[in-house]
Amino acid sequence: MGRQLLVNRDSKRAKAQAEAGENAIWKPDFNKGQMLSSVLLLEELNLLQLLTPGEQLRGSDERMQMFKAIALQHRFLIKNYLNVTISEKLTSIAIAQKLLDKISLRLSYVGRLGPRGKRECVYKFVAPDDGRDGIFFRWLNRELVSVNNNIELQKQVADTISFPIIEDMEGQENSTDSWWQQVKSYAAGFMERVKDSVGAVKEFLSTLTPDERWGVMVAFEEAQPMMFGEFVAAAPDWVEWMR
Repeated sequence: MGRQLLVNRDSKRAKAQAEAGENAIWKPDFNKGQMLSSVLLLEELNLLQLLTPGEQLRGSDERMQMFKAIALQHRFLIKNYLNVTISEKLTSIAIAQKLLDKISLRLSYVGRLGPRGKRECVYKFVAPDDGRDGIFFRWLNRELVSVNNNIELQKQVADTISFPIIEDMEGQENSTDSWWQQVKSYAAGFMERVKDSVGAVKEFLSTLTPDERWGVMVAFEEAQPMMFGEFVAAAPDWVEWMR
Protein backbone atom coordinates (compact mmCIF):
# COMPACT_ATOMS: atom_id res chain seq x y z
CA MET A 1 0.00 0.00 0.00
CA GLY A 2 1.42 3.37 -1.04
CA ARG A 3 4.17 1.82 -3.17
CA GLN A 4 3.80 4.61 -5.75
CA LEU A 5 4.82 7.20 -3.14
CA LEU A 6 7.97 5.44 -1.95
CA VAL A 7 10.52 7.13 -4.22
CA ASN A 8 9.22 10.57 -3.29
CA ARG A 9 9.18 9.62 0.41
CA ASP A 10 12.81 8.47 0.41
CA SER A 11 13.92 11.52 -1.60
CA LYS A 12 12.29 13.92 0.86
CA ARG A 13 13.95 12.18 3.83
CA ALA A 14 17.35 12.22 2.15
CA LYS A 15 16.99 15.93 1.37
CA ALA A 16 15.94 16.73 4.94
CA GLN A 17 18.94 14.83 6.34
CA ALA A 18 21.32 16.57 3.97
CA GLU A 19 19.97 20.01 4.88
CA ALA A 20 20.04 19.27 8.61
CA GLY A 21 23.66 18.15 8.35
CA GLU A 22 24.71 21.05 6.13
CA ASN A 23 24.81 18.79 3.05
CA ALA A 24 26.68 16.01 4.89
CA ILE A 25 24.93 12.71 5.58
CA TRP A 26 26.02 10.08 8.08
CA LYS A 27 25.57 6.72 6.31
CA PRO A 28 23.96 4.70 9.16
CA ASP A 29 21.26 7.34 9.70
CA PHE A 30 20.71 7.68 5.98
CA ASN A 31 20.32 3.92 5.46
CA LYS A 32 17.87 3.58 8.36
CA GLY A 33 15.67 6.29 6.87
CA GLN A 34 15.49 4.74 3.38
CA MET A 35 12.93 2.04 2.53
CA LEU A 36 13.13 1.62 -1.25
CA SER A 37 16.01 -0.88 -1.30
CA SER A 38 14.30 -3.12 1.27
CA VAL A 39 10.97 -2.99 -0.57
CA LEU A 40 12.61 -3.77 -3.92
CA LEU A 41 14.32 -6.76 -2.34
CA LEU A 42 11.05 -8.05 -0.85
CA GLU A 43 9.41 -7.63 -4.26
CA GLU A 44 12.21 -9.61 -5.90
CA LEU A 45 11.59 -12.39 -3.37
CA ASN A 46 7.87 -12.31 -4.28
CA LEU A 47 6.90 -12.40 -0.63
CA LEU A 48 3.27 -11.58 -1.39
CA GLN A 49 2.76 -15.00 -2.96
CA LEU A 50 2.68 -16.39 0.59
CA LEU A 51 -0.19 -14.16 1.68
CA THR A 52 -3.19 -15.87 0.10
CA PRO A 53 -5.60 -16.46 3.01
CA GLY A 54 -6.52 -20.11 3.54
CA GLU A 55 -4.06 -21.53 1.01
CA GLN A 56 -2.00 -24.36 2.51
CA LEU A 57 1.79 -24.20 2.24
CA ARG A 58 4.27 -27.05 2.63
CA GLY A 59 8.04 -26.83 2.63
CA SER A 60 8.20 -29.41 -0.16
CA ASP A 61 5.98 -27.40 -2.51
CA GLU A 62 7.77 -26.54 -5.75
CA ARG A 63 7.14 -22.83 -5.37
CA MET A 64 8.40 -22.89 -1.77
CA GLN A 65 11.60 -24.58 -2.92
CA MET A 66 11.96 -21.92 -5.60
CA PHE A 67 11.34 -19.25 -2.97
CA LYS A 68 14.16 -20.71 -0.86
CA ALA A 69 16.51 -20.81 -3.86
CA ILE A 70 15.91 -17.13 -4.64
CA ALA A 71 16.39 -16.19 -0.96
CA LEU A 72 19.70 -18.06 -0.85
CA GLN A 73 20.77 -16.35 -4.06
CA HIS A 74 20.17 -12.95 -2.44
CA ARG A 75 21.25 -13.89 1.10
CA PHE A 76 23.98 -11.25 1.29
CA LEU A 77 21.61 -8.49 0.19
CA ILE A 78 19.00 -9.78 2.64
CA LYS A 79 21.54 -9.56 5.45
CA ASN A 80 22.66 -6.06 4.45
CA TYR A 81 19.25 -4.49 3.87
CA LEU A 82 16.91 -6.51 6.11
CA ASN A 83 19.35 -7.76 8.78
CA VAL A 84 18.03 -11.30 8.31
CA THR A 85 20.41 -14.26 8.10
CA ILE A 86 19.53 -16.90 5.49
CA SER A 87 21.33 -20.25 5.27
CA GLU A 88 21.01 -23.55 3.44
CA LYS A 89 20.16 -25.27 6.74
CA LEU A 90 16.86 -23.38 7.06
CA THR A 91 13.68 -24.80 5.58
CA SER A 92 11.72 -22.77 3.06
CA ILE A 93 9.01 -22.18 5.70
CA ALA A 94 11.58 -20.97 8.26
CA ILE A 95 12.98 -18.51 5.71
CA ALA A 96 9.48 -17.30 4.90
CA GLN A 97 8.73 -16.74 8.60
CA LYS A 98 11.92 -14.71 9.04
CA LEU A 99 11.12 -12.44 6.12
CA LEU A 100 7.43 -12.07 6.94
CA ASP A 101 8.43 -10.99 10.43
CA LYS A 102 9.97 -7.86 8.85
CA ILE A 103 6.43 -6.73 7.97
CA SER A 104 4.90 -7.98 11.23
CA LEU A 105 3.19 -11.02 9.69
CA ARG A 106 3.49 -14.79 10.14
CA LEU A 107 2.25 -18.06 8.68
CA SER A 108 -0.03 -20.01 11.03
CA TYR A 109 0.64 -23.67 11.76
CA VAL A 110 -2.18 -25.97 10.63
CA GLY A 111 -0.77 -29.38 11.62
CA ARG A 112 1.07 -32.40 10.24
CA LEU A 113 -0.95 -33.63 7.30
CA GLY A 114 -0.56 -36.41 4.76
CA PRO A 115 -0.49 -40.22 4.67
CA ARG A 116 1.32 -42.24 7.34
CA GLY A 117 5.06 -42.02 6.91
CA LYS A 118 4.82 -38.96 4.66
CA ARG A 119 3.25 -36.43 6.98
CA GLU A 120 4.49 -32.89 6.65
CA CYS A 121 4.01 -29.64 8.56
CA VAL A 122 1.42 -27.45 6.86
CA TYR A 123 0.99 -23.69 7.26
CA LYS A 124 -1.40 -21.04 6.00
CA PHE A 125 -1.67 -17.28 6.14
CA VAL A 126 -4.33 -15.77 8.40
CA ALA A 127 -4.81 -12.03 7.85
CA PRO A 128 -4.36 -10.05 11.09
CA ASP A 129 -7.49 -8.51 12.59
CA ASP A 130 -5.96 -5.68 14.63
CA GLY A 131 -7.24 -2.56 12.88
CA ARG A 132 -4.06 -1.89 10.91
CA ASP A 133 -5.88 -1.64 7.56
CA GLY A 134 -7.83 1.39 8.75
CA ILE A 135 -4.63 3.05 9.92
CA PHE A 136 -2.80 2.28 6.67
CA PHE A 137 -5.68 3.67 4.63
CA ARG A 138 -5.76 6.93 6.61
CA TRP A 139 -1.97 7.19 6.29
CA LEU A 140 -2.12 6.60 2.52
CA ASN A 141 -4.96 9.07 2.11
CA ARG A 142 -2.96 11.75 3.94
CA GLU A 143 0.07 11.17 1.70
CA LEU A 144 -1.99 11.23 -1.50
CA VAL A 145 -3.53 14.55 -0.54
CA SER A 146 -0.12 15.97 0.35
CA VAL A 147 1.50 14.90 -2.92
CA ASN A 148 -1.32 16.00 -5.20
CA ASN A 149 -2.36 19.06 -3.17
CA ASN A 150 -5.92 18.22 -4.10
CA ILE A 151 -8.55 18.17 -1.37
CA GLU A 152 -11.08 16.56 -3.72
CA LEU A 153 -8.87 13.46 -3.93
CA GLN A 154 -9.39 12.80 -0.22
CA LYS A 155 -13.16 12.74 -0.74
CA GLN A 156 -12.91 10.50 -3.81
CA VAL A 157 -10.79 7.91 -2.02
CA ALA A 158 -12.94 8.03 1.12
CA ASP A 159 -16.04 7.41 -1.00
CA THR A 160 -14.61 4.15 -2.36
CA ILE A 161 -13.21 2.58 0.84
CA SER A 162 -15.07 2.11 4.10
CA PHE A 163 -13.42 2.94 7.41
CA PRO A 164 -13.67 0.36 10.17
CA ILE A 165 -16.27 1.07 12.86
CA ILE A 166 -14.74 1.49 16.28
CA GLU A 167 -16.88 0.90 19.37
CA ASP A 168 -16.37 2.81 22.59
CA MET A 169 -16.57 1.28 26.09
CA GLU A 170 -20.36 1.65 26.23
CA GLY A 171 -20.78 -0.21 22.95
CA GLN A 172 -21.81 2.89 21.02
CA GLU A 173 -20.50 3.24 17.47
CA ASN A 174 -18.31 6.28 16.91
CA SER A 175 -17.22 7.76 13.62
CA THR A 176 -13.60 7.30 12.53
CA ASP A 177 -13.01 11.03 13.08
CA SER A 178 -13.99 10.72 16.75
CA TRP A 179 -11.74 7.69 17.07
CA TRP A 180 -8.87 9.59 15.47
CA GLN A 181 -9.26 12.46 17.93
CA GLN A 182 -9.15 9.96 20.79
CA VAL A 183 -5.98 8.41 19.35
CA LYS A 184 -4.38 11.85 19.11
CA SER A 185 -5.02 12.39 22.80
CA TYR A 186 -3.30 9.06 23.51
CA ALA A 187 -0.42 10.14 21.27
CA ALA A 188 0.15 13.21 23.45
CA GLY A 189 0.64 10.98 26.50
CA PHE A 190 2.76 8.61 24.44
CA MET A 191 5.18 11.37 23.41
CA GLU A 192 5.65 12.38 27.04
CA ARG A 193 6.72 8.82 27.84
CA VAL A 194 9.13 8.76 24.87
CA LYS A 195 11.07 11.43 26.73
CA ASP A 196 11.27 9.15 29.79
CA SER A 197 12.37 5.71 28.60
CA VAL A 198 11.69 2.90 26.13
CA GLY A 199 10.27 0.85 29.01
CA ALA A 200 7.73 3.56 29.82
CA VAL A 201 6.65 3.64 26.17
CA LYS A 202 6.18 -0.14 26.02
CA GLU A 203 4.17 -0.11 29.24
CA PHE A 204 1.92 2.68 27.94
CA LEU A 205 1.25 0.87 24.65
CA SER A 206 0.26 -2.28 26.54
CA THR A 207 -2.78 -0.40 27.91
CA LEU A 208 -4.14 0.28 24.40
CA THR A 209 -5.91 -1.92 21.87
CA PRO A 210 -3.92 -2.97 18.74
CA ASP A 211 -5.70 -0.47 16.47
CA GLU A 212 -5.07 2.32 19.00
CA ARG A 213 -1.37 1.40 19.13
CA TRP A 214 -1.02 1.70 15.36
CA GLY A 215 -2.97 4.95 15.42
CA VAL A 216 -0.70 6.41 18.10
CA MET A 217 2.39 5.57 16.04
CA VAL A 218 0.90 7.23 12.94
CA ALA A 219 0.01 10.36 14.92
CA PHE A 220 3.45 10.34 16.56
CA GLU A 221 5.35 10.27 13.24
CA GLU A 222 3.04 12.92 11.80
CA ALA A 223 3.58 15.31 14.73
CA GLN A 224 7.26 14.63 15.52
CA PRO A 225 9.05 12.96 12.56
CA MET A 226 12.54 13.61 13.96
CA MET A 227 11.63 12.26 17.41
CA PHE A 228 9.94 9.29 15.73
CA GLY A 229 13.18 8.47 13.90
CA GLU A 230 15.15 8.63 17.14
CA PHE A 231 12.60 6.39 18.87
CA VAL A 232 12.72 3.76 16.10
CA ALA A 233 16.52 3.73 16.31
CA ALA A 234 16.37 3.26 20.09
CA ALA A 235 13.65 0.58 19.93
CA PRO A 236 14.08 -1.40 16.67
CA ASP A 237 11.68 -4.10 17.88
CA TRP A 238 8.76 -1.67 18.42
CA VAL A 239 6.65 -3.40 15.74
CA GLU A 240 6.49 -6.45 18.01
CA TRP A 241 4.70 -4.31 20.61
CA MET A 242 1.88 -3.63 18.16
CA ARG A 243 0.61 -7.23 18.33
